Amino acid sequence: KNYPACEICGTREGLQVHHVASYSQHPEKECDPGNLATLCGPAVNNCHFIFGHLFNWRRVNPDFRLDADIWKGKVND
Repeated sequence: KNYPACEICGTREGLQVHHVASYSQHPEKECDPGNLATLCGPAVNNCHFIFGHLFNWRRVNPDFRLDADIWKGKVND
């Protein structure tokens, strides 16, 4: 509710929650608001897969916040 759009492309469709620090490695951060990001999924631009997981669901993007800020600026210019 607090973040109703994809943090990268701004779409409001097909939204998913991304755990910045992966749940498998940091289960204690599962519901930490600072560890959550709203991203669109495969029905739209799939920012979750691309930016959150670097094209591989097993990967974690350690620079997610930095990448999100950079790409948000590029997409929204």
